[in-house]
Amino acid sequence: MCRPRSGHRDANYIRYMELDADLFNCYYCSGNYDEDLFSGASGFAMRGFQKLMEWPFRKSHRFPLTVEVGSGAGGHLQHVRHHYDQYIMTDIRDYRPDKTPRTDKPFLFANAEHLPFANNSVDRIVSTCLLHHVTNPLAALSQWRNVVRPGGAITIFLPCDPGLLWRLGRQVGPRRKALKHGVDYDFLMALSHRNHVGSIIAILSTVFKNDTVRRTGFPIPILGSWNLNLAFVYQITKNSIGGHPVSESPRRIQS
Repeated sequence: MCRPRSGHRDANYIRYMELDADLFNCYYCSGNYDEDLFSGASGFAMRGFQKLMEWPFRKSHRFPLTVEVGSGAGGHLQHVRHHYDQYIMTDIRDYRPDKTPRTDKPFLFANAEHLPFANNSVDRIVSTCLLHHVTNPLAALSQWRNVVRPGGAITIFLPCDPGLLWRLGRQVGPRRKALKHGVDYDFLMALSHRNHVGSIIAILSTVFKNDTVRRTGFPIPILGSWNLNLAFVYQITKNSIGGHPVSESPRRIQS
């Protein structure tokens, strides 16, 4: 069972939680997080979102240097179909169950707001359920755009938290399971999901205003409402010049 170290929620403990996410790491590293999130109805939905992220890409596509930001346990990699020379997983902690060194799938300790890559050097960036957690979404998204080359891709899975449908799904899925493990789920989400989906969308629209942005909502892709969707998947192509509006209808990226 994961419990606060101090046994009560005093100001020093809350400050520590904000800085180090101790409760989140206790829950995550216990193995219960993946078990709760990727089982049952929530697991079916999460796998569907990950497949949707990779839907535009065929095996013939080439993204030699692909970087996943906030890779967690590395579960998204199994859904990637396109060719890569290196798929680099980055996170502030190494949550992977298998830490065997791999030259084609290395791991780097890195903050999403300060990636250790030169500008215009990365072919594709992948982000799954991360932007709610970062301290500064503007800094993170600006950094991602800087390191991706012109013509490169950025794929973002963005949960619609605190949308109505997302909160309903949380109640019948992960929250109920987490409570069984003794996790104060509401407190955990209040600390770790610090950024509102509406604010993230506004920042995304500004950072990528000169790029090609395609957004798909689930389960109602024709509606742009974050109250009536569980999540959005963004497929972004960085342009060197010019601007394009956000499109709600996904199109397959051509080889």
